[in-house]
Amino acid sequence: MKRKILYFFLLLLLAVTGFGVFWQKRSPQEYNQDPYITLNGELDTTAFFENEAHKEDELLSVEESKIYAQGAVLMDGNSGRVLWSKNGEEKKPNASTTKILTCILALERGNFEKKVEVSGNAASMPSVKLHMQKGEYYNLEDLLYSLMLESHNDSAVAIAEHVAGSVEAFSEMMNDKAKEIGAGNSFFITPNGLDGEKERVNQVGNKEILFHGTTPKDLAKIMQYCILKSPKREEFLRITREQNYTFHNRVQTEEGDWKEGGRTFSCQNHNALLQLLSGTLSGKTGYTAKAGYCYVGAIEQDGRTYIVALLGCGWPNHKNYKWEDSKRLFQYAVNHFTAVKPVLDIDLPQIPVLQGIDSGADFFAKQVINPQIDIEDLEILLTKEDTLTYQVRLKRELEAPIQEGEKIGTLLLRVNDSQDETVWVKDYSLYADHTIPRKTWQDIWTYVCKRYVVM
Repeated sequence: MKRKILYFFLLLLLAVTGFGVFWQKRSPQEYNQDPYITLNGELDTTAFFENEAHKEDELLSVEESKIYAQGAVLMDGNSGRVLWSKNGEEKKPNASTTKILTCILALERGNFEKKVEVSGNAASMPSVKLHMQKGEYYNLEDLLYSLMLESHNDSAVAIAEHVAGSVEAFSEMMNDKAKEIGAGNSFFITPNGLDGEKERVNQVGNKEILFHGTTPKDLAKIMQYCILKSPKREEFLRITREQNYTFHNRVQTEEGDWKEGGRTFSCQNHNALLQLLSGTLSGKTGYTAKAGYCYVGAIEQDGRTYIVALLGCGWPNHKNYKWEDSKRLFQYAVNHFTAVKPVLDIDLPQIPVLQGIDSGADFFAKQVINPQIDIEDLEILLTKEDTLTYQVRLKRELEAPIQEGEKIGTLLLRVNDSQDETVWVKDYSLYADHTIPRKTWQDIWTYVCKRYVVM
């Protein structure tokens, strides 16, 4: 009888304890409360500018009227922030600057073991061209130098057909890649950048005519991907920085081996900034009658990467406008902006965790998580006039189980310029600092037995 009474009280304690663990009553005010904690503030960056000595005052600003290009963007390659813009979101034809996307796609997806066979379509392309002939064979790598150093249109088509099977399929590949990069305001039809139009039916069922082109901002993003983010960035840089390159067509012997053919080709790099501006990393020129002179290029100074994209930068007799614009914008970037590594002096609250347990603490001890964040690698370009603000969003409470490293909130950093316009935004995740398992009925039973049963 005593054993039955003992079991009864144990079960009663188990039920009461479990009821208290798995159900927590809240007041009506708590039910109506915002489930998130929001913290807003501004980070102090003045210390970074106390001893800042800028160069010539004339390089601390760039008026739109002093830039020849109809559309231009100066981008911080490391963060993606647009530092200066003139019609940066306006789509325009971009001529052979298209070939940076053709090159990186070929590097990432091309078959370098197989020779490139020249089709009649590739051989028929207009100048500038390698003058390859139908039925000839080439190494893919050799054609990439032809593409990027001399901007040969026939090489671009031969590469596209080799990689995707057809120009049309390669065009789809280009547009998919552009969207993946974040250059969704672009539309590419040709792998060489020759002007083109295509009719398609939009989402509402209406026909529309799209032209081959991009925006300065999108073009800068594509260059950013090519030189900093692509798994083939080193190969891209090696090709686009080569000053001279010589190669031959390939012919197959009776034994099936490949050897040099009878034609020799020499390529010379036409990116003048490689000689004009120290630290130049890469670049690609372009021209069509519709696009005008175009350019996209990048330099590295003091550990920072800057990218310039220019569209509609003059027409014949003004071939050098693109070099003048590029130098002015690059010099403006170097002289006007300072690299800042923000220090997050934010008092983040502890977050209570419901139904959590810690084997080393009291059964009913309050379990909490300390939000963690890692932005040690963040370095952004700012001016004295810029403000760096933050917004933290955290749940007021969490429910176990919680795993160490699990996302529990967000940190949004925002840069506003002197006109209080948002010019750069980046979000980071806040993480749990340790694991908290969930209480189970077995944990409750163990607690009741240890607490109320004398062994």
